[in-house]
Amino acid sequence: DHIHYQYNGMLLGLLLLSVGLLLHGQHASPNSAIYDIYHLSSAACYATLLNLKHLYLPLAPLYFFYLLGKYCMENKRIKFNKLIPLGIITGTCLVGPWIPFLMHDPKGQSIQIFSRLFPFGRGLVHDYWAANVWALYLLADKVLGFLVRNNLVVLPQAVAAVVTGEGGLPDVSPLTCAVLLFLSLLPAMYVGFNHPKKLLWCIVYSSLSAFMLAYHVHEKAILTTLLPLALVLLNSGKSSACHQELFWQMSLWGLIGLFPLLFDAYELSFKLASFVTYMGFCAIVLKQGYPMLRWMTGLAAVGVIVILEFVPIQGGMEFLPLMITSVTCALALVSCWIISLKEMLS
Repeated sequence: DHIHYQYNGMLLGLLLLSVGLLLHGQHASPNSAIYDIYHLSSAACYATLLNLKHLYLPLAPLYFFYLLGKYCMENKRIKFNKLIPLGIITGTCLVGPWIPFLMHDPKGQSIQIFSRLFPFGRGLVHDYWAANVWALYLLADKVLGFLVRNNLVVLPQAVAAVVTGEGGLPDVSPLTCAVLLFLSLLPAMYVGFNHPKKLLWCIVYSSLSAFMLAYHVHEKAILTTLLPLALVLLNSGKSSACHQELFWQMSLWGLIGLFPLLFDAYELSFKLASFVTYMGFCAIVLKQGYPMLRWMTGLAAVGVIVILEFVPIQGGMEFLPLMITSVTCALALVSCWIISLKEMLS
């Protein structure tokens, strides 16, 4: 169950099934029936997945533009004999499960459903920050607030007008997150439409963009990036050193970011043993890469784990190990995000 129902094997498996069908569709003849089956089945799987968990909504623009360019267009013309069946199947899978809810009191049911799907009242982040852009933003907010409150820095008038009363940075609204996320997804839409062979990189980048910029992201959402990235290594034959190093670094810091979720003392040996075993297996399989970088980041990772698990900090600073873990992982994963964009566009 991956410790959390939102990220269980069934949902991740359905995502991989949908992606796998699209990859098979790239090798089928456009005039064959199996070509239609692959693409229509993939769309149905994704629509079903979206109803099971809206976590995968940020992939919707990519799916739309990929299927439009790869399946529904030829010589820059839309093939309505492809578009119409695709729309019917996707729409049926999306709308069908909602019918029982909308048959009685549709307005009330819709409000109840959407209030649970998008609980904006919970705030931008969890108590433990996911290792994304907002963790770095909140760190900057804490530092700036401390400096202003203690008169260690004087803000220019133009800047002081936009900061909060505590001297920190402005609050980030759900709308701001949505706009930034949509803008970040534009490159993936373009590449997915014009370069279908880059599908896997588009999925890696899109899912990682959602992890970085979405509102109230859970740290386990990194799994939706790690699995497609593993497909990149498997699907590209002899993967490059850059690809292998990207997977290593994202696995290293993405998994360390999950350590605070298993906080009981009896879980320590289990999570350390499983983490070391997995990363050791990755080191054996991913023989290419940059050894010096791995050693440096490996030592940094050991330091973070020691601070998080073995350094007793009580009182007003007891949150410090969690902050160090979150911010360190965020710095590493933001770098991976930038590299994934570069690889998608290259």
